[in-house]
Order: sequence, then structure tokens, then C-alpha cells
Amino acid sequence: MRHYCVVARPSDGTVDLKVEEFQDDLKWFYSVVKCKCLDFITREINEDKYVIICDDVGALKPNHFALTSKNRTEVLFGNLIICQQHSEDLIGLSEENAKELIKYLKNNNYSY
Repeated sequence: MRHYCVVARPSDGTVDLKVEEFQDDLKWFYSVVKCKCLDFITREINEDKYVIICDDVGALKPNHFALTSKNRTEVLFGNLIICQQHSEDLIGLSEENAKELIKYLKNNNYSY
């Protein structure tokens, strides 16, 4: 069974949210997030817990956009991977869950 994730990429003041096949592989995380220092944070989105893989020092880089929400004060920079966690392991989402997450993010003021 294939597992998926949501990948957010900033571009020209907007964010491109896509469903991509999830790979539990550190090299893949770095290639998607495009950074040298990853951070793994857990956040609740629409009453479910997700792991957001992001650039730990993104705020220090020029020309990066920040993922913000009107309901949150937290700011996340650069490309993001959104997946879930089971015990100590990262796990992907079903394709349907990933599409629903994108729909939720677009409809709830999450923006770059």
C-alpha cells in the first residue's frame, strides 16, 4: 500500500500544496525541504496530530516565505513535508487524507 504526504512549496507569494508519495528517508526529506538542518515538529491541524518537517534555520535565509495562519502565531519557513507519526516512526497518509488536509489548509487561512 502506498503512503502519501502533503508537500508545501512557496513560490511568488503563494504556496503550492501537493500530494506526493511519502518516503521515510532522510535524504528524501533534505531534497524536498532543501536545507541543511531539518526540524520535526508536531502540530494539531483540524483536530488531528501531524508531523511537519521543515527547515530549522529557514528564518535566517533571504527570500523565504513563512507559513502562517490567522489562528496561530507560529511561523514556519520554506518547503514543508506534512505526515503523521505512529509511536516513534513517521508514517505517510492515505491519499484521501492528504487531499482532505490540503483542502483544509486552503480553506482555513494558512498561507505563505
